[in-house]
Amino acid sequence: MLIIENDGKIPDNVKRILRKLNPSEVREFTNFQYCDKTDFPAALMACDTILVETTLIHEYQIDEMVALMAKVPSKQIIFTWEDTVQRLFKYLENEDDIVKIAHHKIGYYAHTFDIEDGKQPVNYTTLFADNAVIVGERLRIAAEELAARLAKEQAYRDTAQTRPTGQMVLIKTVMASGKQWSTLKEGSIVPALDMSEQDERTNRGIWVWGLTEPVKLLNDTGYNEYELVANENTSMREIALEILKIVDFFDPKEKDVFAVIGFIEAALAEDDKAAQLHWCLTAWLDDNDIPRRGNRNKIETYLNKVLAKRLETDLVIN
Repeated sequence: MLIIENDGKIPDNVKRILRKLNPSEVREFTNFQYCDKTDFPAALMACDTILVETTLIHEYQIDEMVALMAKVPSKQIIFTWEDTVQRLFKYLENEDDIVKIAHHKIGYYAHTFDIEDGKQPVNYTTLFADNAVIVGERLRIAAEELAARLAKEQAYRDTAQTRPTGQMVLIKTVMASGKQWSTLKEGSIVPALDMSEQDERTNRGIWVWGLTEPVKLLNDTGYNEYELVANENTSMREIALEILKIVDFFDPKEKDVFAVIGFIEAALAEDDKAAQLHWCLTAWLDDNDIPRRGNRNKIETYLNKVLAKRLETDLVIN
């Protein structure tokens, strides 16, 4: 028997029980909160019964207690305070915790003198065990659902090459490291892939195939990993979305897309397209509190590559 007491002494009724036991069969930890617990784990593993003569369990201690008792083989744990057992159950908010300690036989004595009278403790085993069965089944189902979801997600990633978007991507300076990016060589042109089901930020970057799985490239502040290769079939909407990505406009609304299309088309309708684009772009950046420096030149250069051939004119002011 292992006795845990926090007041520094063992109650007389417990002592009378102890006299009936061989001293070698009993280990006491009095003043438990502050005593030297160096050999406590060994004593815990060796005992059959734990008699807890203290409230002991506080909410801030519950994680530590569960972690310890989960590693210990089945014991009879008897509390002399019912409130402690109820509090223990109340604090076990994590369903995993209930399962971890359900193998112990947990109970309490309604009155401490019941120990001396030889009465059996009130059994709280079912309080934990019954819940453990319910929780365990719930966790099993959750684990199966998780495995099925992960398998579906992996299958979606594995088949990314079968979902080209129709866009082509020029690989520039890839800043990501790792084997998946090792096949993306600067200057090569690869197809963009649809990963919209798993991408929470579809308006940032673009997906291409890496070594064995899809990887995402970025082209906004601090990154210049790709460039959208445009042709005469590239829609103005695709061009507008790419411009919004360049300036870190990651979650644009339809009005934002139309605003970009609007200033581009307004500029292209003028005779001096380059000057008009420069003015319209500057106004758009200012209206959206986007820094001119860096962004204006980057967007003009991009639009020149995308539209200059189509319009047969250079859109960059020299």
